[in-house]
Amino acid sequence: MEIYAKGKTISTHSFGSLFTQGEHFADVIHIIVDRYYCGKDLSLCTFVLRGVTAENQETEQLLTQEVTDTKIRLTWHVTESFTQSSGRLLLELRASETIDDHNYMVIKYHMQPVTIRPTLS
Repeated sequence: MEIYAKGKTISTHSFGSLFTQGEHFADVIHIIVDRYYCGKDLSLCTFVLRGVTAENQETEQLLTQEVTDTKIRLTWHVTESFTQSSGRLLLELRASETIDDHNYMVIKYHMQPVTIRPTLS
């Protein structure tokens, strides 16, 4: 599944109720973002997807990227750490850059919460 960022917003509508509690690598989401933001080349950044579960557990995952002239295609293999508990899952995509051993946040993408369906067991 591919989803596209519009500016600093990423719609989660297409996968907002896709996940079930306890799934591990069941889905792959490709997030397409613009390569340049305010003149900054985001291909030089590290992209991390952060999540906070309904039980207030935090998780994060480094995303791999494929770079073209104008876009970056990020790959999120949805791990069990994101689906560990049912209920609301808050998500945020962050791009940061390390310069001289200092980590700088370049951009944060807003994402609507998604719902993790409870499992039957």
